[in-house]
Parts: sequence; structure tokens; C-alpha cells
Amino acid sequence: MRIAQPQLMINRDQKKDLFVLSFFCLRIALLAIFVSFEVSGLYAQNKDKPVLLSETVEGEISRRQTQIIEAEKLMADGDAFAEGGNFKDAISKFIQAYNEINPSPLSEDARNLAKQKFINAAILRSKQLIDEAEFVSAEELLDQVLQPGIDPKNNVALTLKQRLEDPEWYNQARTPEHLENVKKVRRLLKLASSAERLGAYDKSMKYYADVLRIDKTNSAARRGMLEVENKIIDYHKSSRNVTRQKMLREIDSMWESNVELAVDLGAVGGNIGAQNEQSLDRKLASIVVDNINFEDEALEDVVSYLNFKSKELDPLGGGINFVLKLDPTDDIAINARVNLTLRNIPIGEVLKQVTADTQTRYKVDAYAVQIISKISENNQLATKTFRVPPDFLSTAPVGEEPIDDPFGGAGDGEGGLQIKRLGAKEFLMKQGVTFPEGASAIYIAGSSSLVVRNTPSNIELVESFVESSFSDVPKQVEVHVSMIDISEKELNEIGYDWLLGQFDVPGSSQRLFAGGGTEGNTATSGTQAAGNAEYTFIPPWTNVPLGDNPLTAGLRTGQQWNNGDALNNILLGGGSDVLSVPSSIKAPAIFGVGGAFTDPQYQVVMRGLAQAKGADMVTRPSIVTASGQRASIDITRDFPYPTEYDPPEIPQDGGAFGGFGVGDGAPPSFPVTPAHPTGFEVRNVGTRLEVEPIVGQDNYTVELNLTPEFSQFEGFINYGTPILTNGTNILGEFVSIPLSDNRILQPVFRTLRENTSVVVWDGATVVIGGLIEDRNTTIEDKVPLFGSIPVLGKFFKSKGNDRIKRAVMFFVKVNIIDPSGRRINGT
Repeated sequence: MRIAQPQLMINRDQKKDLFVLSFFCLRIALLAIFVSFEVSGLYAQNKDKPVLLSETVEGEISRRQTQIIEAEKLMADGDAFAEGGNFKDAISKFIQAYNEINPSPLSEDARNLAKQKFINAAILRSKQLIDEAEFVSAEELLDQVLQPGIDPKNNVALTLKQRLEDPEWYNQARTPEHLENVKKVRRLLKLASSAERLGAYDKSMKYYADVLRIDKTNSAARRGMLEVENKIIDYHKSSRNVTRQKMLREIDSMWESNVELAVDLGAVGGNIGAQNEQSLDRKLASIVVDNINFEDEALEDVVSYLNFKSKELDPLGGGINFVLKLDPTDDIAINARVNLTLRNIPIGEVLKQVTADTQTRYKVDAYAVQIISKISENNQLATKTFRVPPDFLSTAPVGEEPIDDPFGGAGDGEGGLQIKRLGAKEFLMKQGVTFPEGASAIYIAGSSSLVVRNTPSNIELVESFVESSFSDVPKQVEVHVSMIDISEKELNEIGYDWLLGQFDVPGSSQRLFAGGGTEGNTATSGTQAAGNAEYTFIPPWTNVPLGDNPLTAGLRTGQQWNNGDALNNILLGGGSDVLSVPSSIKAPAIFGVGGAFTDPQYQVVMRGLAQAKGADMVTRPSIVTASGQRASIDITRDFPYPTEYDPPEIPQDGGAFGGFGVGDGAPPSFPVTPAHPTGFEVRNVGTRLEVEPIVGQDNYTVELNLTPEFSQFEGFINYGTPILTNGTNILGEFVSIPLSDNRILQPVFRTLRENTSVVVWDGATVVIGGLIEDRNTTIEDKVPLFGSIPVLGKFFKSKGNDRIKRAVMFFVKVNIIDPSGRRINGT
């Protein structure tokens, strides 16, 4: 049923006529009212002053006229609100207009108009509330419309109220929050779709994920995520093709002869600590403090302020570690007060002024700026044990003294960049802690303890450093190691094969004959002539091909020259021995021409191959571990294989049974025990990754000690020989009859292993190793004399090229994450 929309507006001319009529009726009514009352009773307040009846009527008429005008203004405002869809404020105006007019028979039309406008606005507002899932408020508003004094029989209101009670019309489970979520979901779906069209797949997936956080069963979001994933897959397929071609290009580039470098590269190696000191020097010069105002401040407070200010003004957020290390006997520095006022000055200049005023000095170490006394430090040593995080110690590249020749090999551990694990003492020295004679530091990994023997000031420095290490957010490292193995094999061959029968040399009167040649020392007639199965034209009355005798038997083709890899041939041959390939197996014939009733008979066959094979393998183990902790992952299968065999056993009287076999049959009941395994070993075949990451103090570098290993089973090699005995065949001839294969099998494994230590930036992917292999086999055979004939000589040639390319690359990628799994340094 369609609900009729209530009419809110009336014609402006109708308003004017109604107003004139109401005003005229009002004047007559008031005149009659005041005539019926005594003048003294109506105006008792001023008995001495005479009051005219006309003045009283005019005053009341003016008041009633003002009420109607104000009511019309209110109704006009309500109409404006209603036109804008603001029925809530329109209802308020209509109610106010209705109450503004005093009830009387002659003002009833104006009041009814206000009431009707209220009814219409209330019904439309109820529909709004229903759409907003405010069912209770909508029902209350409809109840107001259906009150006995308003419009209890309003069909539209009655119909709406009935539908509110019918769950088929309106779902009472809807709430305003649900509708708000619907709006959010629609907006997010549009944003996700737009981001997908722009190619911003990560952003699109984020929007779809936000949709699922609001509506976890939203199928549109899942379908959108599926579309995005498909597009990402298409992209990765293209990336795979690019990576494959890039690696194959690198294989080809290995054949390039590089020009010698004419540049002196200088010394190899370096001092990382010096680089860090240079970094601190740059910070001291680049961090500018806008306002310094120290008034009778203690040196300790000044140092704390400099620490805070450097961290606040450092763009990287790291700041500078200012460390106060005063000698306990230096009363001047301890009691010194700082009075300093400066504007827009580098923090390094502030430090110079402070140390000059307090009679101290400062020195820049690798990771800190120390403010120390000018007098010698106290040499009294103390011992203290600290509990430290498991990753307290870090590693860093240490540059040894370079050798004179930067391109020469490093002998006896000299020269080059070496990566080693620092001891506790070396590590603390890099943090700016000094170790006078007799001082020491020992790190106990089992209990994560640090035992330090040093001066009290240095122990305080170590203590502050240990406390700062605990205040850091625990860091974990997500390590991905990828191994990409790409291989490609291309085989191309083209050649011609000729057979030519005997013929009478023209002009020799059948005294001189010629014909084709032979295949080496093989027979050229009968069933063995010219490799019958290798030619296309063989007459039905014989098994000898047309032409019979070859012209191009010396041209190699097919597997006559392409024997493949020896180890692979052993494995393909079942492991017994090298895969034997008959020398007569040639490349397949593409096209042939033969003369059957010609003199001489002949046949020419074009042979060719164009084969390409590619094999790609990607393995990517991943693991998450805490900084400084060694972890490993194994994705392997146990492969037991025999390592020890007992020798075969043959009865000493076995010869008594010899000679009884007939027709290739073995002698009956000849007991032979072949070699059998007695010892086994288990080899893990698959993927193994062992890694120890250590996050640097800058939270951007990660040092990795990792050992990825990828192994797979290739096949068995048989080191045994068959056990034979003598027998006779059906003709009575002696033959060897196998009694046992006597197989002694040993496996062949293929292993790719990398053992290295590298430093990687957070989120970066680097190549840590690889292998490039390129093997090319080429033949170019021709028949002497015939192969040298211009143009026609190519029909007496055979060319072939077999190229195998292989590239193996190891990649490593690290992400520094917090305990929630989020990247610390963002995406």
C-alpha cells in the first residue's frame, strides 16, 4: 500500500482571503461580546475615567490580529524547515503557532491550519525516524498525531503504526549505530575500490580490512580482497619473469671481459668508531638551541637539560648522550654553578661555554660525549654485577690495519673488513666507558649477567647504560631467507642426412660404378644397413632403405654428440652405470625426399631439433627471534640410507650346479645371498635455517649470523656388480646367467649452503651469495668437399648447440618488530 504524502503548503491567495474573512468576523464577534457585558465590570481599574466601548473592541481586535500574524510567521518558518527536510524544527514551529492563537470559533480555521501542518510534518518526521531506526521515537510521535484532540482517524498515521508492529515491514533489530556502520562500510568500500583502480593495493587492502573490523561477515570486502590479491599475483608473475630474465642476463654478462680499473681505491677497511665520532661532531655543530638561560644551575642539571634538548631538536630523534663523569675529589667542578645566557647557538658551543665556566673538559667518544674533570680520575676500583638483557652485547665490523696492496689477499688475518663478536669490555669501551689498568668486564650469557670492575664513576656510567637498555621496547627480528634457483636448457640442431645407391658412372660403359659410403665399420647390407629405422623411405619388399648407402654418416646428430651430464646419466640409468645411448640414435627427421625408381636410388632427410626447458625453484624459510638469540627452523624429511653392507655369500660347491640351465634358465635351487645393508644413517632432506640477529643501537641496522641450507635427494648410484653363473642356451652354447643383481646403493644429495655474517638495514633485501653457471656445447660437422660447395654445401652440414644456464641466488630480508608484530620503523 502506498501512503499518500501530506500536503504542507496552501496557496498564498487563499491565505489572504482567509485572513480578511477572519478579521471581519472577529470585529463583529468582539462587538457583540463587549455589548453583553457592563462597561464598569470590564474596566474596574479606572472607574473615574470614562472608557469608550469602541476603544476596547479595537484593542482586543488588535491583539487577536497580532496573534494571527505571529502564528502565520511561525507557520511560514515551519514551512521553510519542512522544505529543507528539517521536520523536527518544523514540528516545533507548528506547535508554537497552534498555541499562539487563543481558541475561539472564529480563529478555529487558523488553529486547524496549524494543526494540519503539525500532523503532516509529524508523519514525515516519523518516516525519517523509522529510516534512522528510531522506532520508539517514531511511534511516540505517531501517538501524538492519533490523540483524540488531534487526528485519531488519520489513515497515514494508522498505517505507519501498524507497519511498525509488523516485522515484515520494519526490522526492529536495526539501531542507529547499525545505520552509522552501514554508512561507514559503504564509504570504505568505495575508497577501497578507488584505491584498487589506482593501483594502490596496500591501501585498498587496508580499507577492506577496516570494513571487516566493522562488519566481520561482509562478503563484498572479501570479494574485493580476492580481486586485489589476484592483481597482486599478476604483478608477482610479471616480477618473476623480470627476475628470471635479469638472472639469465647476469649469466650472459659473465662472458664480458671487464676493463681494468684505473682508479686507486685506497685502503680497505676503516674505523667504525671514528665514523660514529664524526656523526656526533656533526650533531654538535648542527643542533641549534634557540634560547639558553642558566641562572645558578648545577652542572648535573645543565647536562640533563642538554640531553633533553638534543633529543628534542634532533631530526632523527636520537639526540646526543651527554655523560657527566667527575672525579669525586674535584670539589670545584662538583660545586660549580652555571650562569649563562645565549641565543641561537649550536649545542656544541654551549658545551664549550659550560665546560669553560666549570673548569671541566669534554671528549667525544663513539656513542657519547663525556664531561670529565681536568684532574686525574680516582684509580680506586670497585666490582659490581648487573643483570642485562640477552641482547645487551652487539657486534660491529672491526677494521684491522689494511695491507699495502688493496687488491692483495689478506694473509695471516691481516687487512680487510672482519666481523667478530665483541667482548663485554670492548663493547663498553665503544659506549664511552674507560678501563684503567686493572679494570675488566665479563659477560655471562647463561645468566645474562655483566660483572664490571672499574672506577666508581665508570661503574655509574655502566649502570646508566644498563638501565637505558632495559627501558627500550623489546625488539624482535623477522628474518626471511630466500633461495632462487633458475635454470634453462636450450638445444638447437639442424642437419641433413643422405643415402645414395649404386649407379653407373656416365660415360664409363658400365665399367665404372659409384655409390654412397658406409657407417664406419658397421655392415651396409641386410638387416643392419644404414640404421633402417632412422630413414623415412623403406620399400615394402625389403627392410633396406632407399639408397642404402649413406653419404653423411660422419655427421653427428641427436644423442651422438649430446651426451648430457655424466652423473645425471648414471641416475637416469637406474644408478647401475652410465646411461648407455646407442650411437645410431639420431635427431628426428623433419622432412625427407627419396627416389624409388631413379638411377641411382637416393634419399635425403632433414633433421632438426629446437628444444627449450626451464626450471625455477624458490624456497623462503622465515623465522622470528629476539635480538641476540640464536634460533633455527627445520622443514625436512628424515631420509635413512645404508652405509654398510655385508658381502655376498656364494656356496663353495656352487660349481656343482653349473651347466644344468637350459634355454636361458638359471640352475635350480642355487642358493646365493647378495650383499645386504647392515648399517644406516639418517640425513635430513629439505630446508634448514639457523640465524642469530642482533639489532644495532640505532634500531635500523641488524647484524645477522646465518646459515641457510637447502638439500634434496637426487638418486642412487649402484656400486655393486651382478653375480653370474654359467649356463647353456637352447643351442647348447655357454652363456652367463645372472643369479642376483647384488645392488650396493649409495645416495646422491644436492646441497646449497651459505654460512655468513652480514649487516642489513631494517626492511632491506640484500644478496648474500649465489652461483652462476653457463655450459655451452657446439658442433659444426660437414662432409669433406661436398660441405664446402657454395650454397649447396649447407645440405651436407650438421650444426648443433646445447646450452645450459643456471643461476642460484641467496637473499635475506629483515624486519625489526615489536612484541605485537608491528614494524618498529614503519613500512
